[in-house]
Amino acid sequence: MNLKKFFVTAAAVLISAAAFAGNSSDDKVLIEQFFGSAEGVNVTELDAEQQEVFNTMQALKEGLLVYEANLTANTMTEKDKAIDTALNEQIPAVLNKIKESSDEVYDELYPLLQKTANDIFANQTKYNKSQVDMEENAPVIIWMFSYIKAEHDGILLGRASRVLAVEMMQMMGGALQQ
Repeated sequence: MNLKKFFVTAAAVLISAAAFAGNSSDDKVLIEQFFGSAEGVNVTELDAEQQEVFNTMQALKEGLLVYEANLTANTMTEKDKAIDTALNEQIPAVLNKIKESSDEVYDELYPLLQKTANDIFANQTKYNKSQVDMEENAPVIIWMFSYIKAEHDGILLGRASRVLAVEMMQMMGGALQQ
């Protein structure tokens, strides 16, 4: 997967921001911190690919904020319930199967990430599908968010947590060298 320098730089900031949010039990804070670094981007300086990544991040943020607001207000829709189950049960359960590499669970994880990303995207109305990349970037963004959320919630097993942390750092380092 070819991650753009913009996305990887944003991800590095997101990880440190998520660590800050780790002291909070509020998912809204975690969402805001994870996706917050994209807000400082001067969108007029982005090329078309970077704009698509930016739009994808913002659309997913909007969808997650709707989910979180509905969760807080106890007015969850069926789509919200599917997102909740995926983020809090299904994705962490798959991640916890990892022993040596996330490749071990790719065939099970990727379709789940795609479905979750599509459910989250459907929760917002600001961006349309032509403005975002739901095939490649959205699942990666949701993978990163799910990993950080599972760490934040303390539901990742130690081995899986270590493997994923190393892989995320390798992805970021490799993309920055491009």
